[in-house]
Amino acid sequence: MGQEAGRDWEQGIPMWSDKTDNRKIYFLGERYLGANGLYDQGKFSMVSYVTGQVYTNSTLNFSGNDATLLAPQQAEPIIQSLNNLQDLQYWWRQQSGHRQAVP
Repeated sequence: MGQEAGRDWEQGIPMWSDKTDNRKIYFLGERYLGANGLYDQGKFSMVSYVTGQVYTNSTLNFSGNDATLLAPQQAEPIIQSLNNLQDLQYWWRQQSGHRQAVP
């Protein structure tokens, strides 16, 4: 997926596996880095909760000039997908008997 370094902490299927081509992959870093990410249909997207901006790129890199800042209407499907995952996580927690609200 465009990253050569920093693979020591990967879990699950290899990120470069062909099996990732037809699935969404979520990168959840909001609590640590202030941003969440999404890989879908060959593109990477990042939602910055610090700035409120949403970027997209062909690689998992948003610090260079290649990243594109999305207009709100373009960003909405990405934000909605991340919100849907958060709703699913909340539901899972409820089903497991964990009753505390998820911040």
